[in-house]
Amino acid sequence: MSYGLEVRNAAEELVLRVTDPAWRLIYRRRVTAGSSGSHPLPGYNQYNAYAYVVGNSVFRQVLYASMAENEVTWSSVATWSSSIDGDLVVLAKA
Repeated sequence: MSYGLEVRNAAEELVLRVTDPAWRLIYRRRVTAGSSGSHPLPGYNQYNAYAYVVGNSVFRQVLYASMAENEVTWSSVATWSSSIDGDLVVLAKA
């Protein structure tokens, strides 16, 4: 096994094997309500990274993020009446 986690019991029998790559934080920034933009992330795209915005309020305009080839982009949903700030987070498989 080149990566992952194995758990064995007292008899040394394998009881759990996790071989999926772990996710790691590769980018984080504060984004403000109503903002939009992009940030280069060379080598990352929608197939090996996941972007989302975590806000701090309920029932308000949500900022959203998406991965493209070599960059993350974010924007607000213009049809909602109120908005919030949030933290843009990008995770990638290790």
